Amino acid sequence: MGPYVRSSDPVDEAGLRVDPERLKAWSDARLGLFVHWGPWSQTGIGYIWKMVGTTSAEEREQYFRLSDTFNPVDFDPTVWARAARDAGMKYVVFVTKHHDGFNNYDTRLSNHRITAPGVPFANHRHADLTRAVIEAFRAEGLAIGLYYSHIDWHHPDGRFFSHSHPEFDPTRVDRDPAAWRRFADFQKGQLRELLTNYGKIDIVWFDIHWPYARTGQGRVTHPEVRRDVIEMVRMIRTLQPDAIFNDRGTDVYGGFTTPEQRIPETGLPDAWETSITITNERGYWYKGEGVSSKTPAQLVHTLVDVASKGGNLLLNVGPRPNGTWIPGEHAALAGLGKWMERHGESIYGTERSPFLDLAWGRATMRDQRLYLHVFEWPTDGVLELTGLQTPIVEARSVSDPARRPLAFESGPRGPRLHVGFAPHDEITTVIAVDLEGRPEVKNHLREQPDGRFELPAARARLSGEKLSYNHGSATRHGNYIEEIVSKDDRVSWDVIVERPGGYRVVLEYALQTGYAGSSFGVRVGDAEPLSATTRATATWEGSLLSVPTNTPGKGQPSDNRWTFKLHELDTVYLKQAGEQTVTIEPESLANGYLFYLKRVQLIPIAQ
Repeated sequence: MGPYVRSSDPVDEAGLRVDPERLKAWSDARLGLFVHWGPWSQTGIGYIWKMVGTTSAEEREQYFRLSDTFNPVDFDPTVWARAARDAGMKYVVFVTKHHDGFNNYDTRLSNHRITAPGVPFANHRHADLTRAVIEAFRAEGLAIGLYYSHIDWHHPDGRFFSHSHPEFDPTRVDRDPAAWRRFADFQKGQLRELLTNYGKIDIVWFDIHWPYARTGQGRVTHPEVRRDVIEMVRMIRTLQPDAIFNDRGTDVYGGFTTPEQRIPETGLPDAWETSITITNERGYWYKGEGVSSKTPAQLVHTLVDVASKGGNLLLNVGPRPNGTWIPGEHAALAGLGKWMERHGESIYGTERSPFLDLAWGRATMRDQRLYLHVFEWPTDGVLELTGLQTPIVEARSVSDPARRPLAFESGPRGPRLHVGFAPHDEITTVIAVDLEGRPEVKNHLREQPDGRFELPAARARLSGEKLSYNHGSATRHGNYIEEIVSKDDRVSWDVIVERPGGYRVVLEYALQTGYAGSSFGVRVGDAEPLSATTRATATWEGSLLSVPTNTPGKGQPSDNRWTFKLHELDTVYLKQAGEQTVTIEPESLANGYLFYLKRVQLIPIAQ
């Protein structure tokens, strides 16, 4: 164990946290490549979760034996690396071991590996797939990231500590501590191999988490498991002090949060990265020849949306079993790369948008410059920068080599840019706007084209001891306000009313039967306040966003607290135009909880 022996010494918090400067450099990169690959690619859809979700022990053994025929003879890591470089990517994350326990590297701790005797590819010059990928991508100037699954369905002890496995046993850590010790030491031993045998590693990307080890900013709840988590984190910081690592099963020390296959409504408050597949349909693996791929325009819009919210985009490819990519993945990345050649300055090293809403697109910024990404070209040739308070010095199209200035003027809602009647780029035009200072924006909510106001949870101002906005985590979508548990709590939005009159008030919230019956007030500007009583939206039995949360075989019901429904209240009459505030406040609480709130709508009535 060397210096990583178990210790009862106090945890050195500062020494375990990711270096902020390294994290900032990673965040500035904005775009990376994710590669999910293994013997399961031979199944056509490569759906690794079928190993535990719908199969017997005998069928699981058949999945494990896929390594007997895994022979990626057309694997050329140089082709992968150049495609990533040409797409504008700055780092790669490669799967060294997924949940099935197959190792894409030359581990000494398991025979379930690509270099094991009997594996057809074992004698190939690129047999250690991880080494081949690292060397090829490093040669093209990309930073190196290694994915490692905390769970392992192949290890004789590992299956007991995977929530998804039929033999999962949360009591086993205490009931059979030797089993936990073997598995924890196995993982730390493999991590030590990866951090010492392959040179400089920039990113360690963990998946799932150990039992009792939370994803996100939360302490590990089991003291024995937490000691192992701390040892693991300390090992990373000792062996690769410049490496950053994510939030999955790393106690509170993970440097960045990792939603997947989605973009959080507002981004996340700190460093974050979303992983999204280039091909469509479910899963990160090879899905067969008939799968469709996202278009270059879709990838550009996704990247811009992520960057505008302060995040990184990790685009995933799922190679064929022979080691090549399907044409759609190559074409999509090539198209993204062409756009990035012209517009990369609007992505790399930028900050999140100062605008919370732009009707026609997204924005990023750097110092005193705004980058406006126009998804929907204005029919009148004018872009309105609603709420921008900082004066404009100059504006131009990023793709214009002549750098010709664009005309601008003041408008009632903010500056107006004259951009012409046709887009300047076939995918997304970018306008650079230089300002007299850093942009200041008055982000009041305004009415939609149909006259209604949409007041989403993500835009609310929260006042209270516990209430918070739930961003979601991993595949869980979030995007609602929770923990409204005190009569002192307040949820508010600032709006600008242009047309006084009558509005129907509609709330969208989720609430189970046992918590219904609370009363709450709604204040809408200068209108008479409303009072209402909460209604149940769901009983306990049901589904949670169509994703079962019960443990297989344990007989626990699913949790559908997040079944959202509309509740129309009454009509309010606003007397004056101008800035107004909408506020929700509890009056009485049934069982100590109001509801999970997703949005409020103000819908104009016929005058």
